[in-house]
Amino acid sequence: MWDGWRQFEPTVRDTQHGLLRQWCEVGELERSRVLLRLHNHFESSDELVVEESDLAFRDRGILTDQLRRAGFEVDAVRGDWQRTPFDGMHPIMVFEAHAV
Repeated sequence: MWDGWRQFEPTVRDTQHGLLRQWCEVGELERSRVLLRLHNHFESSDELVVEESDLAFRDRGILTDQLRRAGFEVDAVRGDWQRTPFDGMHPIMVFEAHAV
């Protein structure tokens, strides 16, 4: 899933600060952890801003347990924002939960 985020060719778009060239690097740190590195090159000032995020991917069981321990009960898990039931093949999980 996250492997598709890698962007080898930069995109260029016009912003209020001039042309912005962007690209993304992605690498697996360990099982279920990914480093996302976003490069933003502002061409008019030649400034390069690099943002790094360490993302953790948790499975349904782990998230359900963490929500329960935080005082929530899971009502449903959806596979998208259109409320499609999660079947394990969706790229996201949307949890519906309430406080107990």
